Amino acid sequence: MAGIDFGNMNCYLAAARNKGIEVLMNDYSLHATPYDFFKLLILGNVFYHFFACILFGQTSRHMGFGARQQLNMHYKNTVLNFKQLLGKQYSDLLGSSIPCDVTQLKNGDLGFKLLEVFYIVMYLNEEKVFSPEQVLACLFTHLRLLLSKSLEADVNECVMSVPYYFDENQRLAIFAAGKIASLKIHLINDHAALAYNYGIYNGMSLPKTEDPSKIVAFIDCGHSCIQSSLIAFNVGRAKVISAAHSIEVGGHYFDMLLRDHFVVQFKEKYNIDVTKNPKAMFRLLDECEKKVFQLKKQMSANSQNIPFQIECFMNDVDVSGSMQRTQFEEMGQHLFEKINLMLKALIDKSQINIEDISDVEIIGGSSRIPRIKQIIGAFFNKEPRTTMNQDDAIARGCALRSAMFYPIYQMKEFTLEDPFELIIDNSKMPNEKSLAELIKIEIDMQAADRRATERKIAEELRLSCLNECQTVLEWLDMNSTELQKKQIECRHFELEKHCKPALNKLLAAKNNVTNQENNNQNNNEQPMQDNEVTFEEENIETQNLSSNTKLENNKTEMEMEK
Repeated sequence: MAGIDFGNMNCYLAAARNKGIEVLMNDYSLHATPYDFFKLLILGNVFYHFFACILFGQTSRHMGFGARQQLNMHYKNTVLNFKQLLGKQYSDLLGSSIPCDVTQLKNGDLGFKLLEVFYIVMYLNEEKVFSPEQVLACLFTHLRLLLSKSLEADVNECVMSVPYYFDENQRLAIFAAGKIASLKIHLINDHAALAYNYGIYNGMSLPKTEDPSKIVAFIDCGHSCIQSSLIAFNVGRAKVISAAHSIEVGGHYFDMLLRDHFVVQFKEKYNIDVTKNPKAMFRLLDECEKKVFQLKKQMSANSQNIPFQIECFMNDVDVSGSMQRTQFEEMGQHLFEKINLMLKALIDKSQINIEDISDVEIIGGSSRIPRIKQIIGAFFNKEPRTTMNQDDAIARGCALRSAMFYPIYQMKEFTLEDPFELIIDNSKMPNEKSLAELIKIEIDMQAADRRATERKIAEELRLSCLNECQTVLEWLDMNSTELQKKQIECRHFELEKHCKPALNKLLAAKNNVTNQENNNQNNNEQPMQDNEVTFEEENIETQNLSSNTKLENNKTEMEMEK
């Protein structure tokens, strides 16, 4: 079992392994510079995040990083930023955050009375309609396969974190998606995962059970919302005191803030209206995500300009601009004020003094924005700490919680009292018939994905063999007069080794065809019935009949002669 931090933009996976908690790499295991692709977590120049993005293609699905790379080309068939739509009505639609078309339909099949949001995409050259549960199931299937591959074992169970404010319908949607993806999910709140992470790793420094608790404030600045919580810690236990949130502040809102700014700037400077071109709008949003990531790193030098350039952006026009940190903070002042209001609500609900808070921990990608750190520090009169990893802290907490289910890990006893924990009634799950139909659709899509992958691998293998053969032929032409027997044998061995997978696959395909032909031949051969006459018996009877006819003819001729 593993832990999954299910985010609006990214997902992080972690598991208990090698006597510790390990954050798993994504399926690309890319090594790149920090600003190559969007807002990414880079640990040792390796990507550890998984994009919550699904692309429905002509022959198969693309998920995660592969789907995100093709967003600009296939935005109509791409689904992302759908986390907040789970269990919601059509009126709660996030507008331009969803690339594909969204329609409102009756959803009696799934059994969710409130859920009326559907995605329309082109899949397998046909127009398809998918519910958020089906889209989420696609993502969960991808994550389950990645976990199984990384852990070298079948993974069909996990601990997953969700925002504490997710209601029953939203959590039921996640359970339904997990059932479709053959993944059993144990849900915990985001702040619960943080409590496990902080309480277990800092157990030695926490006060004893009989001593006053250590109160820690956690601020999670995510992509689609910002959450805060106050948790009291003692050795071996923790209690959530209060929690507050705002779904009107997050990294996505800062991205759109920059996008809207440059839309106006390009209209004035280049006389191009980006709003009339959805593809250009999403490309601009991607570039703005990169710039926000850079602004997070600009911890000083307010006067420094960050260049902004896009080649062949729209109508073959190259556009450019710039942004300063101070300008960015002025543009987002209304968003920063909402953070202050959220923190005030957190303290008011807890009915404790700010002076009683020992530490303030900040996590989440947007916590790197300098102005947010300043606001949090000024409110609590303390410098925010980043002792927990800002991106995978929740995933680690989920992995720790999952390890508690297995005695083999010998986890220290740790109890958590969370008043925001929501117990879901299983009787409200969708009916089995509806789920069975969705599971069948998911299995069919997985089969299509496998066929597409096999075709891709076969084509890559074919091209690789052709290139290797061409290289050997060129080598022979260039060195035909100087070659020795050992050199030729060595090169022959290398070529045979390189092409052996293709030859093995060809031989296996030949055997499959032969077996299939034999089976078809055996199926076509009907068992002989008692009243049936075989071909040989029929020939014998024909021969006997002809012999008798000849004898009769001979007798007739002899009688005529007499």
